Amino acid sequence: LNTLIEEDRVLKINEGYFTKNKLIVLNTKALDVINKYHKTFPYRFGISKEELRSRVYKAFKPKDFDKVLELLNISKEVKIKENIISLTDFEITYEGKGAAVKKELENHYLNNMSPLQTDKVTEKDSLKEEILNSLIGIKLQRISDDLIYDISLMEKIKNDLLNFLAENEKITVKDFKDMTGLSRKYTIAILEYFDNNKITKRDGDFRIKYN
Repeated sequence: LNTLIEEDRVLKINEGYFTKNKLIVLNTKALDVINKYHKTFPYRFGISKEELRSRVYKAFKPKDFDKVLELLNISKEVKIKENIISLTDFEITYEGKGAAVKKELENHYLNNMSPLQTDKVTEKDSLKEEILNSLIGIKLQRISDDLIYDISLMEKIKNDLLNFLAENEKITVKDFKDMTGLSRKYTIAILEYFDNNKITKRDGDFRIKYN
């Protein structure tokens, strides 16, 4: 076995051993799967780790699969963002109808303190849903299942809230509503988002800073 390792015919991954030829075959298949995924879903950042593992590396233990991904990442064949994998040179591009839909969505959400419920914006149109999801974390932030916000506005609201708490230590829903000028529907959703993301926490009828 040591001879095979020295000859670079076998690789040790964690506590397991894999022939280099087998890994080359699997990795080639994985890159093909990722490439086809990009073509099928051009507005998604990439394939999930779990889906890739189930389609190509099913026999691998999770920690061994993570090591294989690490090697692919080091060799700059793929890039990994959280649990999403894409080819290194893949970037989402918006052309034709896609560009028009992106502009329509941005026109609705950006600088809009009272965006519509998500399903009313997308009208259950699959292209709108795909492009909307592609903007999450870049220009938009998902607040709840049915509410998405301009990410810059959310940052301003968060900073205003933290400044208020620095001066007053706690805030009521009404205080927050008065501060933002939003309806109760939006204030509750945003406060719950801040609670879930450990910006604030509930203290009876008040919110206080999480830490």
